[in-house]
Amino acid sequence: MSKLYIIGSAGIPARYGGFETFAENLAGIMSKKMEVYVACSTRLYAKEERSPMFGEAHRFFIDSYPNGISSLWYDLRSILFSIRRSKPEDTLLILGIGLGIFFPVLAPFFRGKIIVHLDGMEWQRSKWNAFARLFLYISRWLSLWKADMLIIDNSALWDSIPGRFTKKTALLGYGGDHIPENVLPPPGIKDEYALVIARAEPENQLGLILDAFCELPDIPLIVISNASQTRYGRFLLKKYGGKKNIMLKEAIYDKGLLQAYRSHCKLYLHGHMAGGTNPSLVEALYSKLKIIAADNPFNRVTTHDSAYYFNDKESLKQHIRKIFNNPYNPKGNHREIAGNPELTWKNVGEEFNRLIQV
Repeated sequence: MSKLYIIGSAGIPARYGGFETFAENLAGIMSKKMEVYVACSTRLYAKEERSPMFGEAHRFFIDSYPNGISSLWYDLRSILFSIRRSKPEDTLLILGIGLGIFFPVLAPFFRGKIIVHLDGMEWQRSKWNAFARLFLYISRWLSLWKADMLIIDNSALWDSIPGRFTKKTALLGYGGDHIPENVLPPPGIKDEYALVIARAEPENQLGLILDAFCELPDIPLIVISNASQTRYGRFLLKKYGGKKNIMLKEAIYDKGLLQAYRSHCKLYLHGHMAGGTNPSLVEALYSKLKIIAADNPFNRVTTHDSAYYFNDKESLKQHIRKIFNNPYNPKGNHREIAGNPELTWKNVGEEFNRLIQV
């Protein structure tokens, strides 16, 4: 039986971000068609959680952090694991471009097909210094050059793909139908509230959103983030932790509880600036929420240009007031988008299966 190796995420079940959500759901679908192996970091899962199987997918564990400079060692060990076991009928799916720097040396040793998910404009993220941005830019070019196939997750990214590589590039988004349905309201929350679910990174504009709500003291905001785990996040906790209308909650990985907060909010805020498609925005769409998103091509494509968009604090505040002061406003319900088969993992799996058959 052919095998699919998925590397580049922190592991499954998802406990970090978009790539983990993608890996978890794709592994669940593809494991019905082939053997699936997913790289997982020991740093995210306690010993008792390190089962070799998750559903029908195999997990192999790498004893290294999957983020920052440590991710190079993590990804390198992951690809070596895959290379040693590869056969011509196998597929290697690499999530992200960090391994691109090693491609000229390592790619020839994987005996099957290599597919790279390019993510968004990673080298442009403000959290990286000049050296890291150069490294990521070079890694992306090497990924474009050496991969057998490429994946982008947002049509606004087509312009970033040089013409000679477009023939081997495919557009593949995310599903939203993995979220639980008909969940009860979150415990202890009675008032209407706005919600943000995001990692504590500068390009997600949590600081701008929190500043806006400091000037809207009568409107409650709940922020669910990994704030205690990043320097920027700890800065936000210190600056905004005492505000009466702001509740800063640590990241929640219980899908039912997370959906309880999501499905019962009056407004969902999405400040992400680093495209392409962010799975958290797809989940909000699938939940039929009213959405205010940062105004950029990636978010407009994902929301089919049917959300509210902000460019600065003042435009954000205007939209917030409009929604909270008007109990009925049909724009932003997204019922027509939520019924779109593009937002189902079944469709994503079928498209991916087609890619590996090419």
